[in-house]
Amino acid sequence: MYASAIAPKPLTKAEWAQVVEKENSRVKSLSNGTMYLAKDPSEYFIDIEIKVRKLSEGETIININYGLRNPSYQAMGFYRLPRLAPPSAAIKGSEKFWKELRNILKQNYGYKSEIRKPKVEELLI
Repeated sequence: MYASAIAPKPLTKAEWAQVVEKENSRVKSLSNGTMYLAKDPSEYFIDIEIKVRKLSEGETIININYGLRNPSYQAMGFYRLPRLAPPSAAIKGSEKFWKELRNILKQNYGYKSEIRKPKVEELLI
């Protein structure tokens, strides 16, 4: 499955402001002051790819990959690398995803979803 959303989805503007406050000094330090996190990330798109694979009866693995892109920079030939969100934004977004998935499974299918850390060989999709 593929999806795109205008940033900071799935975070709220308030959650994004927390990320900027927490991460901006690290981003500036790592880039020698050339990069920073924008207070308004709405020029960026978050692209998500979700792969679902059945392991066995009652076990499924879900792999989530995401990237950030800015069409106006791409039109000028600039491709921001790496295209990853700040760690605290990735954690907050992932927590929201899993919470919503558990709610959907519980409400629509009666599942009592259990999340566990997969084995390395299970991650090779």
